[in-house]
Amino acid sequence: MDSYYEEQCLVAMEIGMTYEQYWYSEPELFSYYMEIAIKKQKQEVNLTDTRAWLAGRYVLMAINTALDTKHKCKYPEQPYSIKNDPEYKRKKLDAGWNNTRAALLSSPNIQVGNTIKPRTSTTN
Repeated sequence: MDSYYEEQCLVAMEIGMTYEQYWYSEPELFSYYMEIAIKKQKQEVNLTDTRAWLAGRYVLMAINTALDTKHKCKYPEQPYSIKNDPEYKRKKLDAGWNNTRAALLSSPNIQVGNTIKPRTSTTN
């Protein structure tokens, strides 16, 4: 029977408990550590699965791009994760606004300080 508890002690230390915690603390502590270890393992499996799926998506895009003779498919210029990043979205909006502002200010029809007037057609 001692070998069973010694084996469990090794399991406990693998999941992060110290030797002293296993032998001298409340037995429930071992259960808590096991629950946490199981949750971490499930998260790791999900993360690995998501990474594998994403890698497959990139491979599929690369194959489609390589085989596409009409050039309708394009390989993404940036990782998909960047597009979901709030900071990236803010920078993209700022860049878009700056480009629009620069285009408006450099337009021959718009002069700073003047009212924008519609262009009149001169066709007869």
